[in-house]
Amino acid sequence: MKIEKEVTVGTEEREDVLLTLKPNPEGGIKINITGKGAEQFGEEIRSAAMSVLKEMNVENAIVEIKDNWAFDYAIRARTRAAVLAAKGEV
Repeated sequence: MKIEKEVTVGTEEREDVLLTLKPNPEGGIKINITGKGAEQFGEEIRSAAMSVLKEMNVENAIVEIKDNWAFDYAIRARTRAAVLAAKGEV
């Protein structure tokens, strides 16, 4: 699936993420993680987001995640919501 437009979902509240999904004109998936849990849990956050992107057949996207100690299910839900919004389904 090709990402056509930039979308942002989530909040900066505790135990949530602010996630921006946008097209990657260079191709491939790039995930940038910042925020409170980024240093300690960056690989887990990246893995959760990448798992959803693969499941939803996203091939070319830039994902910017600002973490505020979010749980795995919140990261997955926000990633899924961003993809659906980018497709115009939300």
